[in-house]
Amino acid sequence: MIPSEPSSSARVWITDGSPIPFSDVRTLDVDHRGLLGLHFPYKGLIDPCVSRGAATIAAAGPDDVLVAEAEWAVLFPGGAARHVAEPGRLAADTPVILQGLIEGKWLNRLLGTKAWAPATLGNNLLAAGPGIPTTLGAIEAGASGEVRVEYAYRHGDVQHIRSQSATLADLRGQNVLELVRAVLRHCRQTGSTVDAIDLGAVGARSAVVTEPGRVAATMRMRLLPIPNPLNLLPARRFALMEQTVRGILEDGLGALPDAPITVAVHDGQGTRVGEGTLTWRPVGG
Repeated sequence: MIPSEPSSSARVWITDGSPIPFSDVRTLDVDHRGLLGLHFPYKGLIDPCVSRGAATIAAAGPDDVLVAEAEWAVLFPGGAARHVAEPGRLAADTPVILQGLIEGKWLNRLLGTKAWAPATLGNNLLAAGPGIPTTLGAIEAGASGEVRVEYAYRHGDVQHIRSQSATLADLRGQNVLELVRAVLRHCRQTGSTVDAIDLGAVGARSAVVTEPGRVAATMRMRLLPIPNPLNLLPARRFALMEQTVRGILEDGLGALPDAPITVAVHDGQGTRVGEGTLTWRPVGG
């Protein structure tokens, strides 16, 4: 077990790398490789109160369904303030610490809206522990390590354990250095601060909404089992997202209330360097 840390919270930039043009996010001036090899801009928002190590959150309504994504976050030894002042000085050899993050998503809150924040902010958890010391360049080169998130869900009368995971190798080629620079520029321009920068759901197993099988089923043509690139037109993206969300809800893949959602982070040698627990309570619970 990792020694427990004092309860604390952090300001964390939460990244959305999806092609969905949400109405309430800040779009950054940097993109990344996404669906079908196409490039999409990074975007996101600052979550001002992300707990470290352990947290309990509450549902706002009886229909709330929470899923959990396994993501990486970049932290800076000595804090981010000096980098906010001079984001252009970040380079491939800039030392950083990688830690795991649970992005909790109230999946039902993505239906019937173009907003992202109500589903995303206030539900996230940074793992506690020393993390993985590395550099921004080493991340781009494909460093070793894994973040794994597990939670219980119920399908019919049977309880199952679902696992989402991401490796550091998944971040290779995702323009991490430029993403970090862009977030720090945003902070300098807006007078904001951050303690960590989440890198989004990257990798085939990081999030239920990005599972290759679900993506393929949503993107395919009606009569042929091949992707239809027209489905990525901006006018169609919200409808496709809602189709995916409804499928996940029908499959009953939301985390059970009052049951721990765990995150465990291991470095390239298999040493556990981060862990945490997120729990949600239903209305009246």
